[in-house]
Amino acid sequence: KRFEVGKGRVRLLAFGKASLLMAKGAERKLGTALHQGLVITQPGDEASRYQSQSLLRSKILTGAPGNMPDESAVRAAEEAMQMARESKLGDLLLVLISGGGSALLPLPAEGLALGDKVKTIQALVRQGCSIQQLNTVRKHISASKGGQLAA
Repeated sequence: KRFEVGKGRVRLLAFGKASLLMAKGAERKLGTALHQGLVITQPGDEASRYQSQSLLRSKILTGAPGNMPDESAVRAAEEAMQMARESKLGDLLLVLISGGGSALLPLPAEGLALGDKVKTIQALVRQGCSIQQLNTVRKHISASKGGQLAA
């Protein structure tokens, strides 16, 4: 599909295990039209290599080692939400999500601590909840899921 950007700004948000590669491809296609980019991925050799070699123009943030949400991922989620809020009518916010994205955008719902959110999800996993059930609960205890990124 083709999008006419016009005078709006193009912003890129990529998060998940494949976010570095997805962002690299998007940056190549968008070229100079890209105004701002944010990539959120797990820490590791690949993220370090992309950062040290400046392989992306987008800002790279890491968090959620071992797929466990942490404060670094919360700060990254806050930055992603800020990027979405700054987008105006006529802008294009291209959001690329891959596996593991849920742990990388773990912003807790207002009044809920990250530790309590993690304990809730871990308890549901121990009880054998399906991924659909987990995602339903995550949506209700998160400030960044269930369409809230676009709100």
